Amino acid sequence: MSVGDTEIATRLALGIVIAFAVPIVCYLMTQAWSSFVNRVFGGSGRNPKIQKMAAIVCLLMPLTLLAVIAHEAFDDLEQLWRHSPFTYSITYFTFGVLIPIGLLVSVARVWSGRWPRL
Repeated sequence: MSVGDTEIATRLALGIVIAFAVPIVCYLMTQAWSSFVNRVFGGSGRNPKIQKMAAIVCLLMPLTLLAVIAHEAFDDLEQLWRHSPFTYSITYFTFGVLIPIGLLVSVARVWSGRWPRL
């Protein structure tokens, strides 16, 4: 693996980490904000509809961010394909097929109410 390939892999890895770290931080912030508002204003507890919507938005956010990364890093992905088609294929299958399917199944479970209560 040459220096250029290492830089490409590093940029793609950083993008993938950001695509999953940002939604986790956003979800934690919504939970903290909900707790703060309930404590300060004496709410009757957490609103399940708001929690459900926050969970769905945060589950769909990685899909959007992965699509943006794929669009912006098209040249890097093309170079990765030319230098290592096996690595590209594994990366694409994992982050382009398996993880989006898992996230969509999770959204469907949250939407239908078959998700553990948060």
